Amino acid sequence: MKYERILLSTGGEARRLPIEGNDLQNVLTLRSVTDLESLQKNLSSVKNVVVIGASFIGCETAATIKKEFKDQINVTVMDTI
Repeated sequence: MKYERILLSTGGEARRLPIEGNDLQNVLTLRSVTDLESLQKNLSSVKNVVVIGASFIGCETAATIKKEFKDQINVTVMDTI
């Protein structure tokens, strides 16, 4: 099929986990373009990334970071904490 436009609406909403430190500067959520831009900015200065949530978005984010940064950034995916 050929489309002029596609709208992908997952209906989800990112939530911060109810744990100490969830409001620290490098604790990010990913649901919008603004969130993505913030993530990209932060990746240039980190060595380790933990993705909490093994959903499609979480796994795709982890795989993309690993692909783009190869051995520069260690990536860990956690399904739950």
